Amino acid sequence: MPSTHATALLRLCVPTTLASAFLNNTPIVAMLIPACEAWATRAGLDVRVLLMPLSFASMLGGMCTLVGTSTNLVLNAQIAADPHRRLAIPSQFSRSKFLHVNVSAKHAHD
Repeated sequence: MPSTHATALLRLCVPTTLASAFLNNTPIVAMLIPACEAWATRAGLDVRVLLMPLSFASMLGGMCTLVGTSTNLVLNAQIAADPHRRLAIPSQFSRSKFLHVNVSAKHAHD
């Protein structure tokens, strides 16, 4: 039984990351939430400190392999379809069609 949050996080996140690298993230987290809550109660730890890292560890593991998350499969299919095509790297400015209007309005306001 872990005595601190740090040891509990280590014992929770490492297996979660490894499992979610080969299984879907959502069922891993859904399966571990009740176990995590019971574990925290027995150990006298705050469950809120454990649940967010559980989700993040699952996402990290999912990004490591193709089968970990469906996004990796989609990206792999795009790369396989045209391996010489350069993928665009999104930025915060590429999402706004009216960037020049937003920037102009900001400068006009200052």
